[in-house]
Amino acid sequence: MNKHIFILPVAAFVALLAPQIDPANVVQVAKIHQQNEADEQPLFLSNPLTLNGKTLDHATFSIISQGKLAVVAGNPETEEATKIPFRIYIRRGSTVLQEGASGEVYDVDIASVLAFAQLGDELVIDPVRETDEPARRVLKVKVLNLNWLFRNWVSPGC
Repeated sequence: MNKHIFILPVAAFVALLAPQIDPANVVQVAKIHQQNEADEQPLFLSNPLTLNGKTLDHATFSIISQGKLAVVAGNPETEEATKIPFRIYIRRGSTVLQEGASGEVYDVDIASVLAFAQLGDELVIDPVRETDEPARRVLKVKVLNLNWLFRNWVSPGC
């Protein structure tokens, strides 16, 4: 009973000293919080994939590609690019293959994943965090584009 008698005057005193809450101020704080959350969204360029630290070239990516594949936020060609966690797996039709699938990784040896792929399969690169969803990519597994090879490596007149 004595506790209640003591708490009541203290509560009244705190209520008198507490600043009045302005509803407009609450709305401003909420807007600032939303803006800060939006500012924390990572920036993904049109191609956030890197192979051996360089931007992945879709023209040369094929079933025989090798190296470390990573997904980055920011410009892949700069030091500010940061790797993000992702999962990678092969989808054959509507079936997801467990062979070659990864858990949460920051980079993966692409040859070990493609070893289980067949032509026409899809290589799915799925970011782990919801905020990184714009970086999700689905690549069609194909053979090396020989037209690209001859156009870029064979000089005219040979």
